[in-house]
Amino acid sequence: MLAEIGENKEGPLPWVERDYTPTSTAKDWERGKMDLLVKVYPDGLATNWLLGRKVRDDVFFSKPIRTMNVPSLVTNDARQAGFYPDSVLLLLAGTGIVSLPQILHHRDPIRKLGLSTPKHYQLHVPIDLIASFREDDALYIDEIAEHCRRDELRNCTLLLTNKKSSQAPPFKKIKIETPNALVKDLKNVCGVRARGHVSNISLSTLDQTQVRVLKQRLNLELVSKSLSRMPKPCRVVISG
Repeated sequence: MLAEIGENKEGPLPWVERDYTPTSTAKDWERGKMDLLVKVYPDGLATNWLLGRKVRDDVFFSKPIRTMNVPSLVTNDARQAGFYPDSVLLLLAGTGIVSLPQILHHRDPIRKLGLSTPKHYQLHVPIDLIASFREDDALYIDEIAEHCRRDELRNCTLLLTNKKSSQAPPFKKIKIETPNALVKDLKNVCGVRARGHVSNISLSTLDQTQVRVLKQRLNLELVSKSLSRMPKPCRVVISG
């Protein structure tokens, strides 16, 4: 995303560039829609500029760039051809939770991605999640609960740490909508719509799901026990 903030310390041009991972599907992108999970820092140049946009303001995005290969689940610069995990353990924290929907999209490639892929690329293997948040900054909770109800996650552990002593930055779930059916380069007009403020997580969202909620930080014992339950070979994905 290019944020046209004017003169700034990052370079001679009147904008800054920031990378975001959509939580929506590739099929949504082709239809001209995109959902982003954006953490707004008090001193964030791009995020505060984005927060101030109104519906139908111009916002410029480049084409999506693949950063993780499926089914090996490694970055482009560490690609390992021919690796097919028998299970996946996700260790995600904060805005790193956006890796979850992107990976789960490959379980339903026709509906989510709009394309047919070989079955061994569809990640029909056990996927466990350990997600860590501050209890006043928990993100994507409704969606995690829904993934569990659909049995898309085999085991899910939610770790909640204490609230930050100082005032936490606001969180906004930003929905980007473009009027064009296809998004190309940096030439499309986008609207920005805030979907509300996220704070003080309500654990009732997780009722009737298999989510285990622990008031603690991630530690070696928890990771070791989780890894021991995973069929081998297991790919561990860390994002935070």
